[in-house]
Amino acid sequence: MKPALVTLLALALTGPAAGRTTAIGAPPPTSSQSEHAIITYVVTDSVAEVKLSQLALQKSENAAVREFARKMIDEHTRIANEAMALGRAQNVTGLELKPSEDGAVSYAHLALYSGKAFDENFMLNNVSDHQSDISTLRHATEYTKTPAILKFEEAMLPQFEMHLRLAERAADAAAHAS
Repeated sequence: MKPALVTLLALALTGPAAGRTTAIGAPPPTSSQSEHAIITYVVTDSVAEVKLSQLALQKSENAAVREFARKMIDEHTRIANEAMALGRAQNVTGLELKPSEDGAVSYAHLALYSGKAFDENFMLNNVSDHQSDISTLRHATEYTKTPAILKFEEAMLPQFEMHLRLAERAADAAAHAS
């Protein structure tokens, strides 16, 4: 994730509204801008992951990389749809099924490669991206107050951790392919 996005999320998650609590009997809290930002992050990151994985199916020569790409298309399509539904329920505005800016840059970069170079760079990108996703979600869970959003974040963490393990294995396979 780009440093600017990390800073934006950190400020949003730790700003003055982040620690507010509600009194007993008060209406349930509405989701905050920082909580909306994490939903948007998951949607755009997942859409980018799908597009990058579709590129991998076109360019990869490695069976492990192609298998990983198919899995990421399935998983991140589902995750993006779940995040979109949550976003609608939480009245997140401007939510679209489009890739993140980082994802678009990664796509343009990876499109320049083919063969083993593509496989290695695609997998390095996925390891780094999933590490960033895990870090972002862990940080978000510390500040999220809306139960539905917190439940979503907590459900995503083990999935992204599994994606990281799969990415590391496929990266190893790509690095050791002849």
